[in-house]
Amino acid sequence: MRSVSPVRLANLVFCGLLLLSLSCLAQSPATISLPAPQTTGGLPLMQALQKRHTTRAFADQPLTSQQLSNLLWAAFGVNRPPNLKLGLGRTAPSAMNKQEIELRVLLALYAQSVGFPPR
Repeated sequence: MRSVSPVRLANLVFCGLLLLSLSCLAQSPATISLPAPQTTGGLPLMQALQKRHTTRAFADQPLTSQQLSNLLWAAFGVNRPPNLKLGLGRTAPSAMNKQEIELRVLLALYAQSVGFPPR
């Protein structure tokens, strides 16, 4: 078996993800209702940073709609009134206020329709 250079492998993975993204675009996205995000409570910042770690194991249960709402808001929600000069006031900063972040959520309910095998 021939070895593949890391750059070549990265290019292949990128192309695969791009094709997957394009195939998902062909499907009309479903809209779901989520509860308002919980923006109070939780750990203080320094405790959250101290406990932060990477994990490669994931739970078998799906996120609740509240957890999904909180996660999406933390990733790119609006946290202050819009300012015509400065933009929307997002929770996540962006260079020169370009707002180049795009979030997509794939729910198990719809996963098979876009080619993901059942669990």
